[in-house]
Amino acid sequence: MSGKLVLTAVLAALAGLLIGAYWGVRRDEPPRPDDGRRALLIVHGGAGVLDAADMKEAGTTPEDYEAALAASLRAGYRALRDGTSVDGVEEAVRSMEDSGRFNAGRGAALNREGKARHDAAIMEGKMTPPDGGQLLGKRDPRRRAGAVGDLRQVKNPISAARAVMEMPGSRHALLVGEEAARYVLSPPVGERYRLEKMPEDYFITPWRRTQQQKAQEADRKRFGTVGAVACKGGTLAVATSTGGLADKFPGRVGDTALIGAGSYADDRACAVSGTGTGEMFIRHAIAYDVVARMLYASPRPSVAEAARQTIDSIPEEEGGVGTVIAMDAEGRFTFALSRELPGTYRGYVTREGELFVGSGRGELKAVGKVGDK
Repeated sequence: MSGKLVLTAVLAALAGLLIGAYWGVRRDEPPRPDDGRRALLIVHGGAGVLDAADMKEAGTTPEDYEAALAASLRAGYRALRDGTSVDGVEEAVRSMEDSGRFNAGRGAALNREGKARHDAAIMEGKMTPPDGGQLLGKRDPRRRAGAVGDLRQVKNPISAARAVMEMPGSRHALLVGEEAARYVLSPPVGERYRLEKMPEDYFITPWRRTQQQKAQEADRKRFGTVGAVACKGGTLAVATSTGGLADKFPGRVGDTALIGAGSYADDRACAVSGTGTGEMFIRHAIAYDVVARMLYASPRPSVAEAARQTIDSIPEEEGGVGTVIAMDAEGRFTFALSRELPGTYRGYVTREGELFVGSGRGELKAVGKVGDK
């Protein structure tokens, strides 16, 4: 073979390796919408994944996280069968809050005082105007939303957020601190939304205590959030819950509690849940930005394109700034990870009940069907 042919072969091989490496990094989304695949429910368990050393220290395995994601998808799927999209996302998030695996509910990150403080939000994307042309103001049922911030000692913060969303007359959309806990635990609210007051120790796991100490010693940033997006009958819903940053200042409220930053839903476009550096998601109104791109850009981007454009627009940081998950009213969905992020716990369930979960940047793996367990 001549020298010229050898050089051509070498260059072709290098090009193939580079292309393969590029797509290996960018395969952070499920198959493109035109393959016909649709989801009923998608979830995330937080941006950033534990490495082998952290897994060993936490006494857990990747399979434990996959099982918790699958349990969340099963819980949400079953709630969707007989209920609404709001029921589905609420149950999916409650499952993750109860698992002890994620930064939400039991197992939430601890603040500088070693306490668990929770933010959560839930939103319905319904945009059908009420009959009669009434001037309802905030009692108008379109894009209902509720949130809690800096919540303490309340099991299942996502249900507390729903209690705020469904306050009589849509009185408020966000409650924070002690008064938020007082309202959601009051009778009959607590009973209706299955809310319980728990001792501080209930929320604290040994791993989170270790993580907080490391954050204090080395100023290591740790974030994580759980979220779910579902669609039923053309109505979208989103739910997001978190303990926030490890070693955060007492009183800090992140993007999760702020509608438009960590969560947003609009049936005309999509529903979005975010996880990552909350301050950046607040400053860039990330969840609403994805929706706005679909509503106002021309030509209109797909949900995958809008989510990718949004996450790429945030100033990146070492270790990755975060992830958004999104679904449109036809069930097309996406997981968009920032470029420096090693992974995000996530999964989806199809309309037929097929379950897929994973954490790295590659494709998710099939783990059976809803009825298998």
